[in-house]
Amino acid sequence: MNVLVEDLNKLQTDGITISCFSSRIYFVFSSVCGDNLASNEVGDFQKSFSSGSFCRHCFIIYEQKHIPLTDISFVPRTRLKHDMILNQVVLNNGRQIIQGIKGHNDLTLFHVYIILREIISYIYANPIRKSWLPYSDGLYKQFYSLMIELLPDYATPKVHFITESPRSIEMDGLPILNSCIRFES
Repeated sequence: MNVLVEDLNKLQTDGITISCFSSRIYFVFSSVCGDNLASNEVGDFQKSFSSGSFCRHCFIIYEQKHIPLTDISFVPRTRLKHDMILNQVVLNNGRQIIQGIKGHNDLTLFHVYIILREIISYIYANPIRKSWLPYSDGLYKQFYSLMIELLPDYATPKVHFITESPRSIEMDGLPILNSCIRFES
């Protein structure tokens, strides 16, 4: 996991340079996209939106959420301000959430996200190549194993069903190309 975090930090600060015949192409890491709860988990912010500082982008507090933007402006979060608050949290041994920022997060669940993201890219690939099925089968099994190990309370039967995907895709094609009509009485 440390390697992933180090790579993300290096990508954020240095970017990637690709040499071409007559020029160079530069790429940089600009953002990680996700819903608010997942982004707060990865960024190590509080995971409650019903109290305190709940926004990753500014310092709004819960009690200010109904004040119109015409009547107030919110101070944006910056890297410098974030680092200062993070230092306060560290000095406090992570016992207190300060302006929405909590203690250290080793991103243990990030592997689940990375594998799920890759699974989704294969599921929505159109057309899918049969040569991808053995690799995707390994991804599905790895995802299922991580869910059982790290999130056992969320390892529902639906999580198991993903392990059946390669066989289902081989027999019936991509799920996105199939339809199902369900009637209930």
